[in-house]
Amino acid sequence: MGTVIAYAKDHAMRETDASDRNTRSAMSIGIDIGGMSVKLGVVDHDTIIDKRVVKVDKTSTAEEIVHNLVNVCKEFMETYSICKIGVGTPGIISNGKVSAANLPFKEFNLAEALENRLNLPVKIENDANCAALGESKAGGSKGAKNSMLITLGTGIGGGIIINNAIYRGRGNAGEIGHLCLEPGGKQCHCGKQGCWEQFASVTALINMTNDAIKENPGSILAGIALTSGEVSGETVFLGVEQDCEVAKKVLDSYVIYLAEGINSLISIFDPEMILLSGGLSNAGDQLLAPLKEKINSDTVVSVSVLKNDAGLIGAANL
Repeated sequence: MGTVIAYAKDHAMRETDASDRNTRSAMSIGIDIGGMSVKLGVVDHDTIIDKRVVKVDKTSTAEEIVHNLVNVCKEFMETYSICKIGVGTPGIISNGKVSAANLPFKEFNLAEALENRLNLPVKIENDANCAALGESKAGGSKGAKNSMLITLGTGIGGGIIINNAIYRGRGNAGEIGHLCLEPGGKQCHCGKQGCWEQFASVTALINMTNDAIKENPGSILAGIALTSGEVSGETVFLGVEQDCEVAKKVLDSYVIYLAEGINSLISIFDPEMILLSGGLSNAGDQLLAPLKEKINSDTVVSVSVLKNDAGLIGAANL
């Protein structure tokens, strides 16, 4: 079973007293499901009023996860006037049914399970789309009619906003990590070769860093990895900070691949803004400055503002 943990109020939340709650219009509950935890929050338009997290054990069943989510939602409903619930989840979604590789959902009708227990309308959406919508409503791409959110992690994911609404295509648009960057290139887990995420994900950057360390064992970069005991997405940026030429070459190569994919997306969608999210977005100008030099457009490229709250706010606005 999962454990429910109450988050303390942070900068994204507003303190509310009983009289304030009574005068508010109905609010929404946003649920952001991840592989290790689920974030739930009460959202008033673009502001998180209250937030909780449910830790997900590897042994948790779908019903156990739903049970814990329902309990938290009921707590919210006792305190706030709630009109609807939105859920962002990884995986494939069809008619409210979810199938996700890293969760116990195999064509599980999550929408129906929550609606039956809470008597509120429930909408389910892909987590990357929710994050893109959250940034569009309240974050870095607010005010842009057409925008994209690119998530750099183990792979590359994305959410697309066109005319202020999520673009879904036939249902699974946004699998941008599988753009073909190099025909006949590296094998991808999807079965194809040369996918963008094989060259521009955090995993790819770590692999590039490891290769550079093997070729340059006496470099500053190798020393950083030895001191920390591991190579992460941050390692190369630490090397650049210390003026390591090996690290600079790795970052230059990585940025070329990242920019190639972004330029392709700009050619197709022509958005006003593209935001980067995930751990690498914390590198800020170390990543953005060289990247912007290689973007062949006036499209604004920046980083996520809402960070881990983007998916929750987006889900609440479905």
